[in-house]
This record gives sequence, C-alpha cells and structure tokens, in this order.
Amino acid sequence: MTQTDKIAKRITSLEHDIENTDAEIARLTAEATTADASGRLELVRQIVEARELARLGRIALRAARADLANEQDAAERDERIARRDEMAKVIDEIEKDAEALQRSLRRSGRIYTRLNEHVRRVVELGASAEAFDMTTFRTTHPARAPYVFSVHAFASAFGLSPADHIESWPKSDAAKEGMARAFASIYVARDEWRSPELFVDCSDDEGATGYREASAEEMADAV
Repeated sequence: MTQTDKIAKRITSLEHDIENTDAEIARLTAEATTADASGRLELVRQIVEARELARLGRIALRAARADLANEQDAAERDERIARRDEMAKVIDEIEKDAEALQRSLRRSGRIYTRLNEHVRRVVELGASAEAFDMTTFRTTHPARAPYVFSVHAFASAFGLSPADHIESWPKSDAAKEGMARAFASIYVARDEWRSPELFVDCSDDEGATGYREASAEEMADAV
C-alpha cells in the first residue's frame, strides 16, 4: 500500500468517526430535551465530550487532507520532473539530428556545385560538338537544370508541399543566423533545466529583469 493509499484510508476512517460522533451528539441532544434535571446534566456532559471529540476529529481530518494533497503534489512533481528529463533527452536528439542534417546538406551542396560545373561543361562542349543542335539548349535552359532538379528533389525528400513555400531564399549571413535561431529556444529549455547555474540571477544588481544569460567567461568557468 502506498503512502497516498494509507492517508486516503485514514481520511475515510476519520470521516466515518466524525459522522458517527455527529449522530451521537444529535441523539444526546434529543434525549436532553426530555430528561429530568439530574439526567440532563449527565447528557450535557456527554454532549460536551462528544463535541470535543468531533472538533479534534475535524482537526485531524484537515491535517490528513493536507497530507494527502502534499503527497499527491509530490507524486505529480516526480512525474513532471521525469517528463522534463525526457524532454531534455529528446532535445539532445534534435541537436544531434540537426547537426547531421547540416553535414548532409553541406555534402549535397558540394554535389550541387559539381552538377552546375558539369552542365556548364556540357554547354561549352555542345557549341562545337559533332551533330548536335544548340537550339535544343535554348528552349530547355540546361543551366537551370541543377536548380530545378535540386528544388524538386529537396521537396520530395523532405515531404514539402506548396503550403511550406518561402518567398525567397535567404542570403548567406541570414541563412546562418536562421539556422542558429531555429532551435535556440528549444536548446535553452534543456540547458536551463540541466545547468541552471549558467542562467545567473541578477535581480539584485540589474533591477527586476530576473535572469540574464551567462557571459562567455562564466560559460568557460562552468565547463
């Protein structure tokens, strides 16, 4: 039997005792209204005692209910902690897979560069190649072929649809910033849980802003 079950059982017992005591008080009070003087005095004494027992029982019941609430909160807190730990582990996987995806796309970028080089070379050769009509390239735009192929291959591999469109590709610096920013809040959710010392409380010397991100020197000292 868990501690929560034990407390719940005690609450049930106390509620039953209080109910019986209240019923006894009602019975004694009814008898006192018709008893003679000597009998009434004894009944009043019993009523006073029963009321005191009921009062103490209600005090004990309040305490038991508070204990139950604390025990349930502790159990729920353990569950919340377990979920936060699991959340941090999943974020580890996000970081690992994001780095793997970036490495894979870098390799794909080099392949894309080679595709463009190959196409340019084909066009150069085609200008003076035997039995080849360059007008074919004027209508099919071969220089665009690597881009068109890559966009469609990317959409196919990543399961993208028109709903996922972007208005334009970002510039190089903006792309790097976008990658750094994409998972930033998710990584912070993990790091502030595992390493709260890296998020320094500065409420005393920097107003009511609460917390600030640790400096590079503080980060180095913490490692």
